[in-house]
Amino acid sequence: MKKIDKILLVDNDSVNNFLNARLLKKLEIANEINVALNGKEAINHLNKSTSCPELILLDINMPVMDGFEFLNSYKIHTSSDPVIVVLTTSSNENDISKLENHPSVMGYLNKPLTAEKINSVLEKHFR
Repeated sequence: MKKIDKILLVDNDSVNNFLNARLLKKLEIANEINVALNGKEAINHLNKSTSCPELILLDINMPVMDGFEFLNSYKIHTSSDPVIVVLTTSSNENDISKLENHPSVMGYLNKPLTAEKINSVLEKHFR
């Protein structure tokens, strides 16, 4: 499987970001891994970046701008369509229903991120 050029982790939990970035680096699946602590930071990162990440791992419950707010505004700011996979601890049925019906969301994973989970995403979307 080829390497992904860029992955963007969007999560307000710095420990999760550290562990997820460490796992992704260990698996050597991306040339670049960036982190945003909320949806607003992610939008700002996308606006400043010369190229869009191929994969965004997005948490739902974050301060400033949550994952749903990000999903509703990101297309305005980007010209290409990254694969967006929600990575969250939410088991709220309303959240899950919204995610399953959102046209931009390509998948839903429960934390923690594991090699098996990321490999299934790669197999499904980046064959």
